[in-house]
Amino acid sequence: MLTQQFTCNYGVAYKHVVAMGTEPLDATSPPVILSTLDLLHARTRSAIPLSQEFNELYPVLYLEHQAMNFHDDGEPGLGPVVSSLSLGSTCRMKFRLKAKHQAQFEGVRPRDRTVLDLPLRHGSVVVQEGHDLQKRRYR
Repeated sequence: MLTQQFTCNYGVAYKHVVAMGTEPLDATSPPVILSTLDLLHARTRSAIPLSQEFNELYPVLYLEHQAMNFHDDGEPGLGPVVSSLSLGSTCRMKFRLKAKHQAQFEGVRPRDRTVLDLPLRHGSVVVQEGHDLQKRRYR
C-alpha cells in the first residue's frame, strides 16, 4: 500500500505533506460534495446559528485499523469554525493540549494531555469554534 489515506480537497487550497490539487467548491462540484456541505452547514448552524459558509471540504477515507494522527486545523484561510463528519464504523476523536500550553491547565496529566475523548458513530458531526482552539490543542 502506497498511501495511508485517500483524500481530495474542495475550496481553499490545503497545505498537506504531499502535493495535491484543489477543486472548486461551487455549483460545479459533484452532487455528493454539495449535499455533504449542506448537511454540515445545517448541523453546524444548529450549534452555532450565525456561523458562516464553509470555504473548504476535505474528505478523507481511512481503511480499517487506520487512524488520524494528532494535528490541528489551523490552516491559513480557514475560518474559526471547523466541522467534522464521521462516516462508517465507530471511532474515537481525541483532543489533547499542545505541550507548550500544558502548564496552564492543572488536572490534565502531563503524560497524555488528553482533555476530551469523543466516541463517534456513523453520521456524528463535531463542531469546533474559535481560532484559539486550533492554537492550543491537537485533534
